Amino acid sequence: MIKHILIIILLFISAYANAKLTVNEIRPANWWTNLHYNNLVIIAKGSELAKATIEINSKNIRLIKTEPSQNPNYLLFEIEINKNAQPENIPINFLQDGKVKSSIIFQLLKESKSNRIPINTSDVLYQIVPDRFKDHNQENNNPKEYIEKYDNKNPAGIHGGDFEGIINSIDYLTNLGISVIDLTPVYESNQFFNSYDHCGVTNFYKPDIRLGTINNLKELSTKAKIKNMKLCLTLVLNQMGKQHDLIKNNPFPNWTVPDFKLYSEPRFQHIFSDPYASNSDITNKLQTWPDMDISALNQFDNHLEKFLIQHTIWWINTINADAIRIEKTYMNTPALLNNLSSTLNIDFPGLTIITDYEQAPPPAAEFFCKKLRKENINIKISDYHLANSISNSFSSFIDYNEGIEKLYQSLSDDYIYNNALNNITFIDNNKSSRAFSLADKDPNQLKMMLSVLFTLRGTPQILYGTEALLDGIITGGVGFVRKNMPGINYSNKTNIFTNNGLSNQQIEIIKLIKQLIAVRKNSKALSIGNTTHFIPEDGLYLIFRKYKDETVMTVINNNPNIEKKLESEKYSEQCENFLSAIDLITNQEYSDINNIIIAPKKVMILQLKP
Repeated sequence: MIKHILIIILLFISAYANAKLTVNEIRPANWWTNLHYNNLVIIAKGSELAKATIEINSKNIRLIKTEPSQNPNYLLFEIEINKNAQPENIPINFLQDGKVKSSIIFQLLKESKSNRIPINTSDVLYQIVPDRFKDHNQENNNPKEYIEKYDNKNPAGIHGGDFEGIINSIDYLTNLGISVIDLTPVYESNQFFNSYDHCGVTNFYKPDIRLGTINNLKELSTKAKIKNMKLCLTLVLNQMGKQHDLIKNNPFPNWTVPDFKLYSEPRFQHIFSDPYASNSDITNKLQTWPDMDISALNQFDNHLEKFLIQHTIWWINTINADAIRIEKTYMNTPALLNNLSSTLNIDFPGLTIITDYEQAPPPAAEFFCKKLRKENINIKISDYHLANSISNSFSSFIDYNEGIEKLYQSLSDDYIYNNALNNITFIDNNKSSRAFSLADKDPNQLKMMLSVLFTLRGTPQILYGTEALLDGIITGGVGFVRKNMPGINYSNKTNIFTNNGLSNQQIEIIKLIKQLIAVRKNSKALSIGNTTHFIPEDGLYLIFRKYKDETVMTVINNNPNIEKKLESEKYSEQCENFLSAIDLITNQEYSDINNIIIAPKKVMILQLKP
C-alpha cells in the first residue's frame, strides 16, 4: 500500500516537473496606435506561466514589468505602446530557462479617429434588453459551453433575443423616430442563473455568444450610423460573475472583496456624496455583494482600475460606440470615475457618458456627474427623480392636485443640477415597473405621461415595448418587467415588427409616440428652449418652452371631472403676444386662445401664434 502511494506521489511530481509552459490567450488581445492611453495591463492565461519570462521583439511596444499571480497559470504584465507605433501583429514570447516555450500574437491595429456626436436634447433613446427584443438566429440560443439553457417560459431565463434581431429591426426603430439605440449589458455571462441580463460578467472582452459575435455588434453599430442613429453601450465596472475564471481560479485575490459579506444591495446608495461618511461605512458599502453568484470588485486595486478603464476603451473603440452608460454608477469609487473620464476625454471627444443612479435624490446624482464632468465629455444623469413624479402624477389613486403638484415640485428642483437640459428623462426603464402598469393600465393616463415626457427639458428615453403596452410590476422581479417584445419570435401571433395582431390601443400608442417624437424633433422650443411654468391650480398646470420666436405651451388638466377653459390673462407673462394656437398633435387650429377648452385628464401641446 505504501509502495503504491509512493509511486503515485512520484508520478505526480514527475508530471508537475514536466508540465509544459503554454499560453492560450491574453486579454486584451489587441490595441490601437495613436491612442493617448498606451500603457496596458495584460493578463495571460495558460499553464505554468509562473515560470515564464516575456520577450517582445518589436520597436512598437516595450515590456514594462511582469507580475506573477497566485495561480501559476496566469501572468500579469504591463506594456507601453510607442507614440509613433505602426500597425503590426506582434509575437509575445514566453520563455523558460532562456528558451521560447510558447508564443501568442498581440494585434496592434490602426486607430481610425471617428467623430462622435454627443447625445443631445433632439435625440430619443430606445432602451433594449437584447435577450428580450428579437430572436433572429435561433441557432445561438443553446451553446454547449454555456451553463444556463434557453427557457422562454422562465421570466428570469434565456429568451433568445440577439444582435441580429436588433439589426433586422433598425427600420422599425427608424420609423418610430428613434435616434439612439441604448443597449443594456452584452458581456459574456456564463452563469447559473439570471445570465440574460449580462451583469454577472464572465469575460470583459467578449459579448455573450447567445447574443452574437463581436462582428454582429460591429455590424449593428455600422448599420445604425448609416441610418443616422447612435449606439449607447452599458458597461459594468463594479462586479463580475463568480463563474469568471479570475474568481474560480483566483489569480488576483485583491481584485475582489471577501465573500463573507452579505448578499444584498447596500442600504445607503448615496454614501459617496455624504461629506460625513466614515471610512468603514464606505468600505462596507463597496464590499457588499449584489447577488449570491456575483462578486463585488475592489476598485482600490491599481491594476484592476487600469483593467476596467482599458476595457472601457476597448469596447468604445471596437464597436465605435457613441455613448456609454455606467451601470450602477453609485457602486463605483469617485476616483475610478474621475480617472475614467479624464482618459476618455482625451481620446474620445464627443463621447457621451450616462450615469445611472437608481432612486437617487438630485444632489447625490449630481455628485457623480461632477466626478465625470470634463471639458469635452457630455455627462448625462438618468433622471429618476423626475421619472417618479411623471409616473405618479396622473394616477386615479392619487389626489389629482397632489399628483400634479409633485410634478411641479420635481421640476422646481432643477436648480440642484449643473444643467438639467443634460438629464435623460423617462417614465420607466429596465429596472422599474412598466409605464403601462404605472399608468394603471389606462391608455389615456399613459398618453398623458408620454405627452409630458416629450415636452419637458432633457433627452427623452423610452423602454422597448412601451409602444406595445407591455406591463409588469418591479416587485415581482425584474424578469416580469423585461418581458418579451411581441414578435420576438416569428411564430408570435402579435408581432409589432410586422403590425400583425395589434390591438387598437397598441396602434394608438404607437401613433402617439411617432407624433410626439416628430413634434419634438421639429421644435427648437421643445428640444433646447427655456422653461417657464406656473403653480398648478385645481389640477391645471401650464408649462411653457420658448426658443427665440417659438413658444410651445403644454397644458395639463389633471382634474378628473372638470374641463378647464384657458384664461390667457393669468399667463400674460408668456401669452400676451399671442392670439391663436395650433395643436401640434391633432393639427387643430384655435383662432382665440381664450376659447380653448381642456377636457378632464387631458394634455394639450399648443404652439402659440401671434
